[in-house]
Amino acid sequence: MKYGRLVFYANPTDKTKTQYVNVGDIFQTLAVDLVYEKAGIAPQDIVNIDRYGLRDYDGEEVLLPLNGWFGKVKGSEIFPMSEKIHPLYLGFHDINPKDAKRFTGNDFIGCRDEYTYDLIRKHCPNAYISGCMTLLFPKRTAAPADGKTFIVDVTAKTYAHIPKEIRDKAVRISHEVPMDFDNDKQAEIRRLEDAAHGYIERYRTEAELVITSRLHCAMVCVACGIPVVLMRESFDERYAFLDKFLPLYDAGEYDKIDWHPTPPDVDEIKAQTLSLALSALSGTIDRAQTEAVHSCYMHRTRHKISTPLMVKAYDKVRDISPALADFIREKILFRFTIAYGRNEQEEQK
Repeated sequence: MKYGRLVFYANPTDKTKTQYVNVGDIFQTLAVDLVYEKAGIAPQDIVNIDRYGLRDYDGEEVLLPLNGWFGKVKGSEIFPMSEKIHPLYLGFHDINPKDAKRFTGNDFIGCRDEYTYDLIRKHCPNAYISGCMTLLFPKRTAAPADGKTFIVDVTAKTYAHIPKEIRDKAVRISHEVPMDFDNDKQAEIRRLEDAAHGYIERYRTEAELVITSRLHCAMVCVACGIPVVLMRESFDERYAFLDKFLPLYDAGEYDKIDWHPTPPDVDEIKAQTLSLALSALSGTIDRAQTEAVHSCYMHRTRHKISTPLMVKAYDKVRDISPALADFIREKILFRFTIAYGRNEQEEQK
């Protein structure tokens, strides 16, 4: 049996002229690469699988870690999955109740967040909170002598709450990278992964502070020991584990932000997470390992999670018509989305 890794290309149901890839999604694949490297998996035994092709995959049988968001949006559904894929649930996010009913028996299901866990544990007693494998990126050895502040994908409204003295010196960038459809598919996948590597390396070597609304930007910073401020107008269920490591500053708490944060110490939970991932990969995972990680995430001060009605409505439209949802997002709501940072990144090039 081979080992699978998810790669990101175009959503086949999206008919818009320009598509963007969130490099945070790719960060999750790069984290799985770290697990494979630690496990000694040979490159020739690793197979790339298109994120949007999980239902149609017809290659060699693969063991595939599913670390990421797998919610129900037209074109991105993963169930029923190809019989050639043997899923390994590590850092799995999906809060669709119909999907949760598929998890039965005594399999160990690693849920990225508490909301996913609450749904799946009703059907699968061995569900546990695993967090995200992006926690496994190595800690940097030293902060830069003359570091920069990066502002990554915040809305225009949120940006206005960052102190002017920070804004004036900061570099604004976006995790949304436009796809080049003139490029060969495999070459484009490699280009996007190279870009994702570049973002992480830039944070590691240049950042004295990162201000972001992106979950996986924040997670990479936590893993690498980079000071990070996580702020957005509201937090949805995807973030219901990250408050173990960071304050979640929503619109009602911007006045409480510590603009000189100290990176949290995650060495112990990082080691436990790696040990659990390696055991899961080899089929030797046990309840004691899952309990150690699960207990860490359960013992935290929880931030109140409340998905705005407008976001829920947008998600329903996206499920019915991705093209219409993209039009609404890009042409009507763009200024109010975190992707608004794209403009500033383009202007600074």
